[in-house]
Parts: sequence; C-alpha cells; structure tokens
Amino acid sequence: MKKIFAMILACLMLFTLQTAALGENNSRIPLAGGWSRAESPALTPEIREIAETAMQDIAGAEYTPVAYIGSQVVAGTNYCLLFKYVTTDSDPISSYALVTIYKDLEGNADVLDIFDCEAENGSPDLLGGWKPADDPTVTDAARTALEKALKDTDAGALSPVALLATQLVSGTNYALLCEVTSSALSPEGSYMIVHVYEDLSGNAEITESYAFLPSNG
Repeated sequence: MKKIFAMILACLMLFTLQTAALGENNSRIPLAGGWSRAESPALTPEIREIAETAMQDIAGAEYTPVAYIGSQVVAGTNYCLLFKYVTTDSDPISSYALVTIYKDLEGNADVLDIFDCEAENGSPDLLGGWKPADDPTVTDAARTALEKALKDTDAGALSPVALLATQLVSGTNYALLCEVTSSALSPEGSYMIVHVYEDLSGNAEITESYAFLPSNG
C-alpha cells in the first residue's frame, strides 16, 4: 500500500512539473484565490442550467454535469464543475473533465478552461461493472475506505470531494474525486480521481489515480 501511495505522490509531482510548463494561466485548476468550495457537490437546477448553457456549443464530445465543486465572485461568477464526457469520434473515449464556467451579470455562460483526465467515467455500458453514484455526496463508507487506505501515509494529502462510482467485486471499489491538499506535492486547488479498493476484511488500498491536465481541445 505504501508503494502504491508513493507512486501516487510521484504522479502528483509529475503533474506539477507538466502543468507549470504550460504557463501560469493554464497551470492548474483555479480553485485558489477567492474561490469558495461548494457546501455540497449535488447539482441544483440553477447549476445544471448554467452547465447546459455553457457546454451547448462545445464540439467533439457530449458533456453531462456530475458534481458542483466551487464558485468565485468576479464581475459575474465563475463556477467549477465536474463533467462526464463521451467523445463523438469513431473511437469514443469516456472520461471526466473539470470545467471552469464564467456566468456574466446578464446571465450569459461561457467555458473558460477544461481539464481532462483518463479515468473511466462509470457508465453502465463500460466493462467492469462500475455503477455511477446516484448522489455525488461522499458516503461514510467511501470516506472511511479512503482514510484506511491512507492510514500509514500522509492522510492529509487527499481530501474526498465527490463520490463518482462504485464497483462490487470481492469487496468494493470506489471512484472518488479528491482535492490534493498537500501544497508540497501539487499546487493548491488541484484535483485527482482516485480508485480505492476495500476487501471483505475491511482492508483498503489505493489502486489507481488520475490527474487532471488542461485540454488540448
């Protein structure tokens, strides 16, 4: 388990170096500096409407909002949301993206940034039996599994934000959106999707982790 977590920390450090090379404006998911974290990741009708308005002209993929991450008051409001997406090309890819949306004072909504990752999005038609969460609120069971997986490590390095999917095997797999809270490892406000496996005896470990990087699209 320690070896797996060390690999995750190495991934975080690589993520930091890669994104820093892309320039200050696109170097990280911008949830520091005046951003307020959402009290709940659940999507309200207002947030869904903002998401649909902003994403309607984005070509190349179909986007579905999954969780509300935070907001920032400017001359209008910036919103950060997690989306599932499926590309519309001949070899479709199903994954997740963190999207920053700006809504102006007149109600117009536009996309500012898209950060993609390579995690499976839990769609029921994917192999492996992942079941999307009906509610993105992190359950006690998922939170406890992550805490146990981080027990002998820097448990403060990852904080669960949203439950994305579960998978019943000989035990349970959880797919979680996590905030990286250790500034020594990655810029403040960066996020990862983490897969946690808990066996039938209650032992847990992190099996996969996926960083978000700015979209090339």
